[in-house]
Amino acid sequence: MNIRNLLPFLLLAGFPQSVSAQFILDWDKIVHWVGEGENRAAIAVQFNDGLAQETYVWGYRWSGNREINSRDMLAAIAAQCGTIEVLEQRTSNAENGYTLGGIGFSTAGDICGNLGFDFDAARNDGRITFNYYATAPDGITIIGPGDDTPRLYRHAINEAAAGSHIIQHPVDVTAYGTACRDYDHWQVGDISPSRHWNSGWNDGNWIAWIGGVDSSTLNYSGMCYATRAIKPDEVVVWNFNRHDCYPSHKDIIDGYTGASRPVRPLNYSHSCAGAYAPETTISDNSSASERIYTLSGRAVSYPLSAGFYITVDKSGNARKIRISAPQ
Repeated sequence: MNIRNLLPFLLLAGFPQSVSAQFILDWDKIVHWVGEGENRAAIAVQFNDGLAQETYVWGYRWSGNREINSRDMLAAIAAQCGTIEVLEQRTSNAENGYTLGGIGFSTAGDICGNLGFDFDAARNDGRITFNYYATAPDGITIIGPGDDTPRLYRHAINEAAAGSHIIQHPVDVTAYGTACRDYDHWQVGDISPSRHWNSGWNDGNWIAWIGGVDSSTLNYSGMCYATRAIKPDEVVVWNFNRHDCYPSHKDIIDGYTGASRPVRPLNYSHSCAGAYAPETTISDNSSASERIYTLSGRAVSYPLSAGFYITVDKSGNARKIRISAPQ
């Protein structure tokens, strides 16, 4: 049986536990906000990489009855801040058919520059059922990504680094009819107290806890990256759940897996490059030449409706702009 199906019950099985702790989120302490509107929610990320000592927090605002989910929130934060990178994959053809494969955070904004994919390990991993070298019925023509896999993955990383900071896994259900969940083999070679990365499917996976500001109210919500609507004033904590390979005792927090409430102290004022970038107001946007993205990371083109956007110049430098309403 897959361990993901056992998560809610593991704490009852007598696995090692460390001292439990709690936190209470203070909305007024959140430094980094994205979006605008009368509604607010918070999203936090707790890494389990052997070095993480805290949980990083961001705020998200939106208007009206628009439905949002964790994918919307992380995309907007990644696009604006530039210090967080997300690996996602379309794993089904449903509108919300995305899976969260990895999250990275670096105060220097250099996760993508240090991220790689171990293709040799992945293609020899017997837990991965996807065949990189699948052939057509003739038994000769390769219809899988084959030896081109490393190039495809590097291209996806480079695209994310240059714009949205959302890495679109290239071997997904759209391109190949099935998704290759090889997230365990996407690796940042040099993690540190200021550079974190967790990704996985078989060795571990990201788990959401959703509730109120008091961590004791957080409810186990599974892998609801794009499927669970977030309500105003809710707090979402993504906690990396290692199945059986904790790098140090520091990661055994209140139980064996991510099926226990996140407990690390909250870090409200971590680095977020986009939050401090100068905001430029543009009234005539008909001839701008930079690449431009919405705060949710979607590429768009000029002319634009009034609102906030992220632009990226030819050198890869990003800035936040506000397009004013036509005069």
